[in-house]
Amino acid sequence: MKFAYFGHHKCASKFITEFLQDVCKEAGLSTEAYSITGDLPYGYHKKWKYRRKWKKAAKAIRAFDCDLLIHRNADAAVQDLLEGREFRGFHVIRDPRDILVSGYFSHKYSHKLLAPWMEDQRWHLEQIDDVEEGLLFELERFTSVYLRKMWSWDYSDDRVYETRFERITTEPQAEWDAVLDFTGLPFDRDWFHERLEARSFDRLSKRKKGKEDRQSHFRKGIVGDWRNHFTDRVKDAFRKDFGQMLIDLGYETGMDW
Repeated sequence: MKFAYFGHHKCASKFITEFLQDVCKEAGLSTEAYSITGDLPYGYHKKWKYRRKWKKAAKAIRAFDCDLLIHRNADAAVQDLLEGREFRGFHVIRDPRDILVSGYFSHKYSHKLLAPWMEDQRWHLEQIDDVEEGLLFELERFTSVYLRKMWSWDYSDDRVYETRFERITTEPQAEWDAVLDFTGLPFDRDWFHERLEARSFDRLSKRKKGKEDRQSHFRKGIVGDWRNHFTDRVKDAFRKDFGQMLIDLGYETGMDW
């Protein structure tokens, strides 16, 4: 049996990827991890270099030549590449409003500049002193690309267990057990729990959840932080483009939040 993890930018994807790579290595399972997609901020997907990278990654994803496939920026196009393949996987999403806030602080202060579109975003955000204006810019120029990927996902795929950042972070052992139950990943539970505890937020950040460090990749570690930063202008802009997404994903029942 083959396995898969599908994540999204600012949905604990770095933590989950590194954790899975570590435990799989110890367990003797092979992994392959990808993040490139056919749609990138600032139009970089139109450049020949990144079109070629996506084509190469797509070929490897379709081949699925590993025990555990990881894609940190999954979308419907990734699912299409795996049509007809047998595997058991899980998919992690997050409240899109928290993705925006996390993205803004991360892209302005702490995220490693792993790609030119991140360098572009860092430069622009550093020119904006006001948090409200920064959030609006982040939404328009960067985070919107990744939210549309999440929105495009087929949530009815019976090969994939759907879970959320909110469950993974507030009840980690119970939710990881649900992931293991669904996928059948062959890890001893006690062994797995020990390694999960060793990578808790408190241990990785050396802070308690809720204590903010804007210079850290593990900035705050809480659910619902958007309420501390969304102004009426940001709410209106978010509702306009992604209000329906919140309803479709079950984070809201209407537009009056």
